[in-house]
Amino acid sequence: MRIAVCQMRSTDDVEANLDLAHRLLIEASDGGAELAALPEYLEFMGPASRRGEIASPVPGPVTDRLAAVARERSMWVLAGGVLESH
Repeated sequence: MRIAVCQMRSTDDVEANLDLAHRLLIEASDGGAELAALPEYLEFMGPASRRGEIASPVPGPVTDRLAAVARERSMWVLAGGVLESH
């Protein structure tokens, strides 16, 4: 099994972070990875005071977006950590 570790530096721009994660997953898949691991705080790295507003349900928009890439590319995706709302 070929495994990719996707390194990224998340910021407080959720869409930019998710776009980068998507590109990294595509790159990993193109390189033959069957499993790609993303880091914790992949969708938001900013002030702790904003985590509540950024958090989303699981399953939800963030996990759905990652799952779509996994399905399209026939690969497993390990999301190191996402902000989950209750």
